[in-house]
Amino acid sequence: SRLNRAMAQSRSRSFWRGMSDGAYLSTYYTTRDSLRIPQVSVIHDMIFEMFPYATVGERQQQHKRDKQRAIEAADLLVCPSQSACDDLGALVPSAIGRSCVIPWGVETWFRPDEDAARLMQFRRQACNGAPYLLYVGGRSGTKNFAALLIAYSRWRSRKEFALLSVGGGAFSNEENCLLRALGVEGSVHSMPSLDNATLVTAYSGAMGCVMPSLYEGFGFPVAESLACGTPVACARVSSLPEVGGAAAIYFDPCNQDELLFALDLLAVADRNDGRLLAGFERARARDWDVVAAEFEVRMRSLA
Repeated sequence: SRLNRAMAQSRSRSFWRGMSDGAYLSTYYTTRDSLRIPQVSVIHDMIFEMFPYATVGERQQQHKRDKQRAIEAADLLVCPSQSACDDLGALVPSAIGRSCVIPWGVETWFRPDEDAARLMQFRRQACNGAPYLLYVGGRSGTKNFAALLIAYSRWRSRKEFALLSVGGGAFSNEENCLLRALGVEGSVHSMPSLDNATLVTAYSGAMGCVMPSLYEGFGFPVAESLACGTPVACARVSSLPEVGGAAAIYFDPCNQDELLFALDLLAVADRNDGRLLAGFERARARDWDVVAAEFEVRMRSLA
Protein backbone atom coordinates (compact mmCIF):
# COMPACT_ATOMS: atom_id res chain seq x y z
CA SER A 1 0.00 0.00 0.00
CA ARG A 2 0.97 3.65 -0.31
CA LEU A 3 1.37 3.92 3.49
CA ASN A 4 3.68 0.90 3.65
CA ARG A 5 5.84 2.28 0.86
CA ALA A 6 6.05 5.67 2.55
CA MET A 7 7.03 4.08 5.88
CA ALA A 8 9.65 1.89 4.17
CA GLN A 9 11.14 4.91 2.45
CA SER A 10 11.24 6.81 5.72
CA ARG A 11 13.01 3.94 7.50
CA SER A 12 15.47 3.66 4.61
CA ARG A 13 16.33 7.36 4.74
CA SER A 14 16.78 7.15 8.50
CA PHE A 15 19.08 4.12 8.14
CA TRP A 16 21.35 5.76 5.59
CA ARG A 17 21.34 9.11 7.44
CA GLY A 18 22.54 7.31 10.56
CA MET A 19 25.85 6.31 9.01
CA SER A 20 28.64 8.50 10.33
CA ASP A 21 31.88 6.96 9.04
CA GLY A 22 33.26 5.11 6.06
CA ALA A 23 32.18 5.65 2.45
CA TYR A 24 29.26 4.41 0.37
CA LEU A 25 30.29 2.46 -2.75
CA SER A 26 27.81 2.13 -5.62
CA THR A 27 28.77 -0.29 -8.35
CA TYR A 28 25.72 0.33 -10.54
CA TYR A 29 24.47 3.90 -10.29
CA THR A 30 22.52 3.83 -7.03
CA THR A 31 22.57 6.92 -4.82
CA ARG A 32 21.33 7.74 -1.31
CA ASP A 33 20.14 11.31 -0.88
CA SER A 34 20.22 11.14 2.91
CA LEU A 35 23.84 10.01 3.20
CA ARG A 36 26.23 12.05 5.31
CA ILE A 37 29.29 10.05 4.30
CA PRO A 38 31.18 10.27 0.99
CA GLN A 39 29.71 8.48 -2.02
CA VAL A 40 31.83 6.58 -4.53
CA SER A 41 30.27 5.54 -7.86
CA VAL A 42 31.67 3.19 -10.47
CA ILE A 43 31.14 4.49 -14.00
CA HIS A 44 31.67 1.44 -16.18
CA ASP A 45 31.42 3.20 -19.54
CA MET A 46 29.62 5.96 -21.43
CA ILE A 47 28.27 3.73 -24.16
CA PHE A 48 24.64 4.84 -23.96
CA GLU A 49 25.69 8.47 -24.19
CA MET A 50 28.16 7.94 -27.04
CA PHE A 51 25.97 5.62 -29.11
CA PRO A 52 22.40 6.88 -28.63
CA TYR A 53 21.28 5.34 -31.94
CA ALA A 54 22.21 1.90 -30.63
CA THR A 55 20.72 2.35 -27.16
CA VAL A 56 17.12 3.38 -27.83
CA GLY A 57 14.33 2.55 -25.39
CA GLU A 58 12.96 3.49 -21.99
CA ARG A 59 15.27 1.09 -20.16
CA GLN A 60 18.28 2.77 -21.75
CA GLN A 61 16.94 6.24 -20.98
CA GLN A 62 16.37 5.29 -17.34
CA HIS A 63 19.91 3.91 -17.25
CA LYS A 64 21.26 7.28 -18.41
CA ARG A 65 19.17 9.17 -15.85
CA ASP A 66 20.36 6.91 -13.02
CA LYS A 67 23.95 7.32 -14.14
CA GLN A 68 23.65 11.10 -14.29
CA ARG A 69 22.28 11.21 -10.74
CA ALA A 70 25.09 8.96 -9.53
CA ILE A 71 27.69 11.18 -11.18
CA GLU A 72 26.22 14.33 -9.64
CA ALA A 73 26.05 12.83 -6.13
CA ALA A 74 29.48 11.18 -6.04
CA ASP A 75 32.52 12.51 -4.24
CA LEU A 76 34.65 10.09 -6.24
CA LEU A 77 34.01 8.45 -9.63
CA VAL A 78 35.89 5.27 -10.53
CA CYS A 79 36.32 4.10 -14.12
CA PRO A 80 37.83 0.77 -15.23
CA SER A 81 39.95 2.32 -18.00
CA GLN A 82 41.54 5.62 -18.91
CA SER A 83 39.44 5.59 -22.05
CA ALA A 84 36.20 5.45 -20.06
CA CYS A 85 37.50 8.13 -17.70
CA ASP A 86 38.32 10.43 -20.62
CA ASP A 87 34.87 9.87 -22.12
CA LEU A 88 33.26 10.68 -18.78
CA GLY A 89 35.19 13.93 -18.52
CA ALA A 90 34.39 14.91 -22.11
CA LEU A 91 30.67 14.27 -21.72
CA VAL A 92 30.29 15.47 -18.12
CA PRO A 93 32.91 18.18 -17.49
CA SER A 94 31.87 18.45 -13.84
CA ALA A 95 33.31 14.96 -13.31
CA ILE A 96 36.83 16.17 -14.04
CA GLY A 97 38.79 16.27 -10.81
CA ARG A 98 36.52 13.75 -9.12
CA SER A 99 37.38 10.72 -11.27
CA CYS A 100 40.12 8.12 -11.24
CA VAL A 101 41.01 4.85 -12.98
CA ILE A 102 41.08 1.42 -11.34
CA PRO A 103 41.32 -1.28 -14.04
CA TRP A 104 39.31 -4.43 -13.48
CA GLY A 105 40.90 -7.79 -12.84
CA VAL A 106 40.13 -11.36 -13.83
CA GLU A 107 38.96 -14.19 -11.63
CA THR A 108 41.73 -16.53 -10.49
CA TRP A 109 40.15 -19.49 -12.27
CA PHE A 110 41.04 -17.99 -15.66
CA ARG A 111 44.19 -20.01 -16.16
CA PRO A 112 45.21 -22.34 -19.02
CA ASP A 113 43.35 -25.64 -19.17
CA GLU A 114 46.11 -28.07 -20.17
CA ASP A 115 44.02 -31.25 -20.18
CA ALA A 116 44.40 -32.36 -23.81
CA ALA A 117 41.58 -34.88 -23.62
CA ARG A 118 39.15 -32.34 -22.18
CA LEU A 119 40.13 -29.75 -24.79
CA MET A 120 39.55 -32.23 -27.61
CA GLN A 121 36.23 -33.34 -26.14
CA PHE A 122 35.10 -29.72 -25.97
CA ARG A 123 36.14 -29.13 -29.58
CA ARG A 124 34.13 -32.14 -30.71
CA GLN A 125 31.11 -30.98 -28.73
CA ALA A 126 31.28 -27.34 -29.80
CA CYS A 127 32.59 -27.41 -33.38
CA ASN A 128 32.43 -31.02 -34.58
CA GLY A 129 36.14 -31.37 -33.85
CA ALA A 130 37.32 -28.43 -35.96
CA PRO A 131 39.90 -25.95 -34.65
CA TYR A 132 38.11 -22.70 -33.88
CA LEU A 133 38.29 -18.98 -33.32
CA LEU A 134 36.32 -17.79 -30.31
CA TYR A 135 33.92 -14.91 -29.72
CA VAL A 136 32.66 -14.36 -26.15
CA GLY A 137 29.72 -12.30 -24.88
CA GLY A 138 26.69 -10.40 -26.13
CA ARG A 139 26.36 -9.74 -29.84
CA SER A 140 23.94 -6.84 -30.28
CA GLY A 141 24.50 -3.17 -31.00
CA THR A 142 28.04 -1.93 -30.55
CA LYS A 143 29.40 -5.47 -30.10
CA ASN A 144 29.75 -5.44 -33.91
CA PHE A 145 29.27 -9.20 -34.25
CA ALA A 146 27.73 -8.91 -37.72
CA ALA A 147 30.96 -7.35 -39.00
CA LEU A 148 32.87 -10.37 -37.69
CA LEU A 149 30.47 -12.73 -39.45
CA ILE A 150 30.90 -10.87 -42.73
CA ALA A 151 34.69 -10.93 -42.42
CA TYR A 152 34.65 -14.61 -41.50
CA SER A 153 32.52 -15.41 -44.57
CA ARG A 154 35.23 -13.77 -46.73
CA TRP A 155 38.19 -15.29 -44.91
CA ARG A 156 40.34 -17.52 -47.06
CA SER A 157 41.03 -19.88 -44.12
CA ARG A 158 37.37 -20.28 -43.23
CA LYS A 159 37.30 -23.95 -44.24
CA GLU A 160 40.13 -24.68 -41.80
CA PHE A 161 38.71 -22.91 -38.75
CA ALA A 162 35.22 -22.80 -37.27
CA LEU A 163 33.93 -19.71 -35.48
CA LEU A 164 32.45 -20.36 -32.04
CA SER A 165 30.23 -17.81 -30.28
CA VAL A 166 29.94 -18.34 -26.52
CA GLY A 167 27.43 -16.60 -24.27
CA GLY A 168 24.88 -13.99 -25.23
CA GLY A 169 22.06 -16.49 -25.65
CA ALA A 170 21.03 -18.46 -28.72
CA PHE A 171 21.33 -16.92 -32.17
CA SER A 172 18.34 -14.75 -33.03
CA ASN A 173 16.20 -15.28 -36.13
CA GLU A 174 17.97 -12.32 -37.74
CA GLU A 175 21.39 -13.79 -36.97
CA ASN A 176 20.38 -17.17 -38.39
CA CYS A 177 19.19 -15.43 -41.55
CA LEU A 178 22.51 -13.60 -41.84
CA LEU A 179 24.46 -16.83 -41.36
CA ARG A 180 22.47 -18.47 -44.15
CA ALA A 181 22.81 -15.44 -46.44
CA LEU A 182 26.59 -15.47 -45.93
CA GLY A 183 26.77 -19.23 -46.46
CA VAL A 184 28.47 -19.93 -43.13
CA GLU A 185 25.67 -21.57 -41.14
CA GLY A 186 27.58 -24.88 -41.10
CA SER A 187 30.83 -23.45 -39.71
CA VAL A 188 29.62 -20.85 -37.18
CA HIS A 189 28.57 -22.46 -33.91
CA SER A 190 26.89 -21.15 -30.78
CA MET A 191 26.98 -22.18 -27.13
CA PRO A 192 24.40 -19.84 -25.51
CA SER A 193 25.85 -20.13 -22.01
CA LEU A 194 28.68 -21.94 -20.23
CA ASP A 195 29.69 -22.50 -16.63
CA ASN A 196 32.99 -21.00 -15.51
CA ALA A 197 35.05 -24.17 -15.86
CA THR A 198 33.82 -24.83 -19.39
CA LEU A 199 34.42 -21.20 -20.37
CA VAL A 200 38.05 -21.61 -19.31
CA THR A 201 38.24 -24.71 -21.52
CA ALA A 202 36.67 -22.77 -24.40
CA TYR A 203 39.29 -20.03 -24.10
CA SER A 204 42.16 -22.48 -23.67
CA GLY A 205 41.21 -24.62 -26.66
CA ALA A 206 40.73 -21.74 -29.10
CA MET A 207 43.26 -20.81 -31.75
CA GLY A 208 42.49 -17.25 -30.75
CA CYS A 209 39.80 -14.93 -29.41
CA VAL A 210 38.28 -12.09 -31.46
CA MET A 211 36.64 -8.96 -30.05
CA PRO A 212 35.37 -6.58 -32.77
CA SER A 213 33.44 -4.16 -30.52
CA LEU A 214 32.97 -0.53 -31.47
CA TYR A 215 33.25 0.45 -27.80
CA GLU A 216 34.08 -1.17 -24.46
CA GLY A 217 34.49 0.33 -21.03
CA PHE A 218 36.94 -2.47 -20.24
CA GLY A 219 36.65 -5.63 -22.36
CA PHE A 220 36.71 -8.70 -20.12
CA PRO A 221 37.11 -11.30 -22.92
CA VAL A 222 40.47 -9.77 -23.85
CA ALA A 223 41.82 -10.07 -20.30
CA GLU A 224 40.26 -13.49 -19.71
CA SER A 225 41.60 -14.91 -22.95
CA LEU A 226 45.11 -13.68 -22.23
CA ALA A 227 44.91 -15.08 -18.69
CA CYS A 228 44.08 -18.47 -20.24
CA GLY A 229 47.12 -18.24 -22.52
CA THR A 230 45.17 -17.64 -25.74
CA PRO A 231 46.08 -14.99 -28.34
CA VAL A 232 43.62 -12.14 -28.91
CA ALA A 233 42.65 -9.93 -31.84
CA CYS A 234 40.58 -6.92 -30.87
CA ALA A 235 39.39 -3.57 -32.16
CA ARG A 236 41.74 -0.62 -31.85
CA VAL A 237 39.15 1.47 -30.01
CA SER A 238 38.19 2.74 -26.55
CA SER A 239 39.64 0.67 -23.69
CA LEU A 240 40.71 -2.40 -25.63
CA PRO A 241 44.32 -1.34 -26.30
CA GLU A 242 44.70 -0.68 -22.57
CA VAL A 243 43.58 -4.21 -21.74
CA GLY A 244 45.40 -6.00 -24.58
CA GLY A 245 48.61 -4.00 -24.31
CA ALA A 246 51.44 -5.18 -26.56
CA ALA A 247 50.09 -8.75 -26.56
CA ALA A 248 47.00 -8.24 -28.73
CA ILE A 249 46.55 -7.99 -32.49
CA TYR A 250 44.62 -4.83 -33.38
CA PHE A 251 42.33 -3.81 -36.22
CA ASP A 252 39.91 -1.06 -37.19
CA PRO A 253 36.46 -2.55 -36.42
CA CYS A 254 34.98 -0.65 -39.38
CA ASN A 255 37.58 -1.90 -41.87
CA GLN A 256 36.92 -5.38 -43.21
CA ASP A 257 40.36 -5.75 -44.77
CA GLU A 258 42.05 -5.00 -41.44
CA LEU A 259 39.78 -7.48 -39.68
CA LEU A 260 40.61 -10.15 -42.25
CA PHE A 261 44.33 -9.52 -41.83
CA ALA A 262 43.93 -9.78 -38.04
CA LEU A 263 42.25 -13.19 -38.48
CA ASP A 264 45.21 -14.30 -40.60
CA LEU A 265 47.65 -13.24 -37.89
CA LEU A 266 45.56 -14.82 -35.16
CA ALA A 267 45.47 -18.18 -36.94
CA VAL A 268 49.29 -18.42 -36.94
CA ALA A 269 50.02 -16.68 -33.62
CA ASP A 270 52.88 -18.25 -31.66
CA ARG A 271 51.94 -18.63 -28.01
CA ASN A 272 55.63 -18.64 -27.10
CA ASP A 273 56.17 -15.17 -28.55
CA GLY A 274 57.69 -12.90 -25.92
CA ARG A 275 54.99 -10.23 -26.16
CA LEU A 276 52.26 -12.81 -25.77
CA LEU A 277 53.95 -14.44 -22.80
CA ALA A 278 54.32 -11.06 -21.12
CA GLY A 279 50.64 -10.36 -21.83
CA PHE A 280 49.62 -13.67 -20.33
CA GLU A 281 51.51 -12.93 -17.11
CA ARG A 282 50.20 -9.36 -16.96
CA ALA A 283 46.59 -10.52 -17.22
CA ARG A 284 47.01 -13.21 -14.56
CA ALA A 285 48.72 -10.84 -12.14
CA ARG A 286 45.72 -8.53 -11.86
CA ASP A 287 43.10 -10.41 -9.89
CA TRP A 288 40.21 -8.97 -7.86
CA ASP A 289 42.21 -8.85 -4.62
CA VAL A 290 44.50 -6.31 -6.29
CA VAL A 291 41.48 -4.31 -7.48
CA ALA A 292 39.87 -4.40 -4.02
CA ALA A 293 43.08 -3.14 -2.39
CA GLU A 294 43.17 -0.18 -4.77
CA PHE A 295 39.54 0.63 -4.02
CA GLU A 296 40.25 0.52 -0.30
CA VAL A 297 43.09 3.02 -0.65
CA ARG A 298 40.91 5.42 -2.63
CA MET A 299 37.95 5.13 -0.27
CA ARG A 300 40.06 5.57 2.86
CA SER A 301 41.31 8.85 1.44
CA LEU A 302 37.71 10.14 1.49
CA ALA A 303 36.66 8.91 4.91
